[in-house]
Amino acid sequence: MRGTSNEGQEEAEEHEALENLSLEENNPAPPPPPGLIHPDISLGLERFCVPVFNTVDDTRLTVGNFAYTNRVLDSQGICKEHRTVLVDGCVCGRSCLTMDCCCSTIPYSDDGRLPMDQLNSEEYIASSKNTGVIFECAEACECSLQCGNRVAQKGAVHPVQIYRTEKKGWAVRTVDALPIGTFVGEYTGELKNEGDGSGEYLFETKIGEMSCTIDAKVFGNFTRFVNHSCSPNLYATSIVWDDATEPYVHICFFTLNDVEPGAELTVDYGSEWWRENIYKFPCRCGSSNCGFNEVERDKVLMLAEGSISSL
Repeated sequence: MRGTSNEGQEEAEEHEALENLSLEENNPAPPPPPGLIHPDISLGLERFCVPVFNTVDDTRLTVGNFAYTNRVLDSQGICKEHRTVLVDGCVCGRSCLTMDCCCSTIPYSDDGRLPMDQLNSEEYIASSKNTGVIFECAEACECSLQCGNRVAQKGAVHPVQIYRTEKKGWAVRTVDALPIGTFVGEYTGELKNEGDGSGEYLFETKIGEMSCTIDAKVFGNFTRFVNHSCSPNLYATSIVWDDATEPYVHICFFTLNDVEPGAELTVDYGSEWWRENIYKFPCRCGSSNCGFNEVERDKVLMLAEGSISSL
């Protein structure tokens, strides 16, 4: 009887396997989207997949090109070297979304967005709260991790894609519609002392009053592919959530305006960056107020040639 039972179970399993095979043949997996060359360049480090697309040329982008990290790497111990006395946190308890919270320099909205109109208002700019840095609640605070003044420190939540463009190399686009003031992501990379980094993937920041650099050439996340625009839709914001007297200043991107699904995400690299790089290539943002296009680049090159010839 035991043998008969085993035979019946084997027949049932074989029948189920044949049915599954038939289902797979009749319902094959959908083909990958056009141009998909990597399903998730973050390798699971983000809350969402970060796919890479190229329908323009044969250029590849793989995990061999750079190492993905969703946080700033301090392999040189720069933060530890400058970390001083811990400071006390707030005692608000449940709600820290008011100017009464000792941490908050400008409160987020209930849905976690920066109030851009208030941030750019003359009243706020002239106030003592405007330190050039936005402070989120930290570990020393009595509020919970669900506190509304903890936004950027929780990481990116809105999915993005990396894609190849015809004139600007790699770029980043949003999948979702992003209302004004939405947090997009933190600029990550390797923390270096000022002057140690070189190349196009540098972003200046501070630890307390000491200047340092985030270098995303070898280590970085999707923000390293965000292109410049003279009419950007992202704003690079300095944010602190470290409870030290000399805290590390995180560079975080928020939307400057409402952004449609599929739109490229761009940020203003700044005139100083272009002063160093316009000799290599012009800006190709296509904005009507572009200040670093081919015409402007030619002017710079002509001035440089004139200065050299006069020596």
